[in-house]
Amino acid sequence: MSPFVYGSPFRYELQIQAYGEISNAKEGSSAPADGFYVGTTMEFIFDRYTWNDITPSGFRTAVEIRPGWFLGPGQSRHELRGKVLTGIKLAKYTALVGFGSLNVVNDGNVNHSALIGSQQGVRALPDSLYRNRAQAYTNIELRQAIPLRKRWFVQGVLFGDAAVFEPMDPRGVPTPWIGALSLGGGLRVLPTGLVDTIFRMDVAGLIAPFNSWSVLFGITQYI
Repeated sequence: MSPFVYGSPFRYELQIQAYGEISNAKEGSSAPADGFYVGTTMEFIFDRYTWNDITPSGFRTAVEIRPGWFLGPGQSRHELRGKVLTGIKLAKYTALVGFGSLNVVNDGNVNHSALIGSQQGVRALPDSLYRNRAQAYTNIELRQAIPLRKRWFVQGVLFGDAAVFEPMDPRGVPTPWIGALSLGGGLRVLPTGLVDTIFRMDVAGLIAPFNSWSVLFGITQYI
């Protein structure tokens, strides 16, 4: 992370990354090749977001440019990421929070892909089921907190998650675009004396691309 000036909304981050990749039990022509990755990440951030346990507010956006190369088979591994986070305080204990994400990678190898699912993206969509060349998703939550005692709150949440994505087949070739949508609600217990730590439960119903439902637990907000 670059040095920054207090009061300025702009930040810049530069990383250098390297790792080896070995695929075990390879069979058939679609099996990914082994190799070694080298690349960089350049992230540009505009931050006017005010974090708050109960009613976050403001706006933050970031763009990541991630050029990289997979040595061995000699493949490009480039990626572009964009993120937007916003919060609107509606009342003393009420907030509307939204998050949007965009990922684009070059095709040719399913190990170089964008992933979407319940853990990040659309709740009740299975994790890592789709390996995508491109994807975009958004999460929207309406949060209403009720004080229990000093520095303890319970929070009810209604949410909607939506996405579009372009999966790749086992050879890394893009396939037709798919849409996803889930709706649901959740409950959080917020001990505000612990920074960014909560007890979260969400119940999500997946409407597309197929019908399913899931109960998810976590120790941080989903967005």
